[in-house]
Amino acid sequence: MTVWTRCLLPLLLLVAPPLAHAQVAQDRSAAVVFTGTNEGGAAEVDGFRHGVVEAAGKDAALRIVATDTEEVDPAKVAATAKVRFVFLGTIQRDGGDFAISARLIDARAGREVWNGRFFSDEDDLMHLPDEIATSLVAQLKAADRK
Repeated sequence: MTVWTRCLLPLLLLVAPPLAHAQVAQDRSAAVVFTGTNEGGAAEVDGFRHGVVEAAGKDAALRIVATDTEEVDPAKVAATAKVRFVFLGTIQRDGGDFAISARLIDARAGREVWNGRFFSDEDDLMHLPDEIATSLVAQLKAADRK
């Protein structure tokens, strides 16, 4: 047994933070994940995700990333994307009506900091990503002060 495995490795394990926590960013960064249950399919989900990321990304104080994942475990998403917050959105479509459920999770603290619901019909659908992004930006800034 070497000095490394006998003496130093146990000390390192005592002072090292858990791996998932160590990989979670400390800043106001967020990954945006959308899942959907609708007849529009993956293209519709991608459109919402990219629309929200583009609109929220206009705020230079924030780092917003899109994630092409079906993973909904906030700790795993945050560690993979190297962000602090995870925005989980679920799109439900019923004919021409849309309902979006959204949650903002602080992966560093391991808690939900906000949730909301958004509704639209096909005529106003193009404005929905901007409305969601506005709420996301406001909640990220508020959550960082808590």
